[in-house]
Amino acid sequence: MLPARRHPARSVAGPRPAASALLRLGAVLVLAGCGGGGGDGGGLTGGGTPTAVAQLQLAAAPDSLAEQEERQYGVTATAADGRAIATPTLTWSSSDTTILVVTPQGSARGVRPGRATLRVTSGSVSTEASVRVVAAPVADVRIRGADSVVVGTTAPLVAEPTDPTGRPLLGRSVTWAVQDTTIARIGADGVLRGVALGRTNVTATLGTVTGTRAVVVRPSYAASLAFARVPDTLFTSVRDSVRAVFTDSAGRLVADGRPVTYSTDAPTIIEVLPDGRIRPLAPGTATIRAAGDRLIAARQVTVRQAPISQVIVAPDTLTILNGSGSQLYPILLDLGGQRQFRRAVTYQMANTGVATVSATGAVRAVALGTTTVRVTSERGAGTAVVRVIDPPADRFRVELRFVAPAERSLEDVFRNGVAEWERAIMQGGEAVTINFPANACGSGDPARTATVRHLLIYVRLDNIDGRGGVLGSAGPCATRETNGLPVVGQMRFDTNDLRALSNAGTLQAVITHEIGHVLGVSRFTWNSAFRQLAPNVTTAQDPRYIGRRGVLASAGMGFTMPTEGVPIETEGGGGTAGSHWREQVYTIELMTGIMESPVVPGTQLERRPMSLLTIESLGDIGYQVVQSAADVFGRQLETPLTGAALADRLPTILRTTTPAALPHARRLTPTWTVGADGRLRALR
Repeated sequence: MLPARRHPARSVAGPRPAASALLRLGAVLVLAGCGGGGGDGGGLTGGGTPTAVAQLQLAAAPDSLAEQEERQYGVTATAADGRAIATPTLTWSSSDTTILVVTPQGSARGVRPGRATLRVTSGSVSTEASVRVVAAPVADVRIRGADSVVVGTTAPLVAEPTDPTGRPLLGRSVTWAVQDTTIARIGADGVLRGVALGRTNVTATLGTVTGTRAVVVRPSYAASLAFARVPDTLFTSVRDSVRAVFTDSAGRLVADGRPVTYSTDAPTIIEVLPDGRIRPLAPGTATIRAAGDRLIAARQVTVRQAPISQVIVAPDTLTILNGSGSQLYPILLDLGGQRQFRRAVTYQMANTGVATVSATGAVRAVALGTTTVRVTSERGAGTAVVRVIDPPADRFRVELRFVAPAERSLEDVFRNGVAEWERAIMQGGEAVTINFPANACGSGDPARTATVRHLLIYVRLDNIDGRGGVLGSAGPCATRETNGLPVVGQMRFDTNDLRALSNAGTLQAVITHEIGHVLGVSRFTWNSAFRQLAPNVTTAQDPRYIGRRGVLASAGMGFTMPTEGVPIETEGGGGTAGSHWREQVYTIELMTGIMESPVVPGTQLERRPMSLLTIESLGDIGYQVVQSAADVFGRQLETPLTGAALADRLPTILRTTTPAALPHARRLTPTWTVGADGRLRALR
């Protein structure tokens, strides 16, 4: 439908048409002009005889164009007898080509806002229409021109408004301004004049849209460019910066902020950013260059390996049984705070009558007592406390109670798993007498009163859902009100799956792993009324364990930095995510949620390393532990670990098979707490 408002079109010769306006190509018969004036303007009729044009009429159409919009115009030509002329000679023109331009073929384009008259002529006959060019919305104002000006001189700036498509909008007037008129001024014509040395911003505003350009007012001449600050020797990983300055012919500093860019001829030795920031990468020699205002400065620097400036020892307190040994893990940080490996490290024990230390950091207990070990590397040094103890009289023990008779071989697997954890834990809570209700913790027992020394685990082995389904469930059932440590646990497993695991050579590792969850290696013990060691485990994409001892152990083993938390597993569903160390980081460690077998070729087939991380995390939740039970395990050890002192430790551990998820086992949460009075109080 055509708009109601139309501008009248008038014919100079011949009858006046009712109305005329613009029309897009294809809406009506379009008669393209051949250009030129002259002649009678005639065309050919059906018989081929030239016929004089008596009347021209522009077809009715909208009377406006947007800026930069193009449109084809249509026109009809008739002879004096009213017959249509098919191919008249037409000449198109615009009254103001700064507003509207038209091609010889009748295609018009809006240039800038305003109104112009469109005229089409054939011989002495013509018609015309008034066309309004409508302003397009302004999306941006770009300022082009010099980014610096010498004091006392001028430089023209040009503002270029553009529409949302990026096309320039012509004929628009902007309002110019300078942020700091003590440095520069600008006229309404966009001519910038430097007033004083400095840097400021110029703005050009059109309506609500403003463009900004930074400009520098500089002196007329700089005689030289030289480095004001650049050390002759740099250290790898220690970030720094360089600065070059201009001076005039009298040697005076030209502090006008003129731009300088920086580069190097040896990017593999040192990284130099254009703004002067540098990062030494590798030992060697490099040249740093500065360029600006057609001047160049160069300085040769030497990059040396950054020395070790800080040594952190993990663990910072080493507790070992008399006659046993353990391993220290030094964390070496250079001047830039970067972790370094395989630097020379020396160890010195303060009292060798208590313990000795080898050149590789292996500590061996000699007699009961406490001493310190000093670990040095280049400019850094750190210390750790070494405590040699005897097992306490009431050493931590786990009591296994099988709810129903089980095969002796399966019972032995559980006892072997318990023995692994008992090597690490010395104490974990005092004995408590508990008033058990009937079938407490799935025991099947009648109501009774019994004393639990440290930890009682009920084990039920039966058919759950056949092979390949749910392996079972494991976790604490009752915890102590005093410290939140488990006092009663429960484990239930499908005997069909246990036989399959035994055939695959992974049964012992799985059972030892699940006992670890009963002891408290899980998010339910990490986060309780007593501690918050994994506060973001259910909300973060990268959850971390933040217990101090565990964090230090992970860093010592080479997996993380001392300031980082321990990565927690995020995959595997509710039975795995949130309660295991992340397999992508810790691979075959005992408490990751991925099983690999065999773990170590040629050694114990089912043995997975119980690392310092796992043992120290038990210390974080309240157990008294000995690190001598930890297997030597790490991503990148500082020095090779060999010798008699480590004969009872695992050899270098390698990934040997494709990882597979542990069989599905539900993580159980505590149901009860036990008070000093022996009563079980429900948690939920």
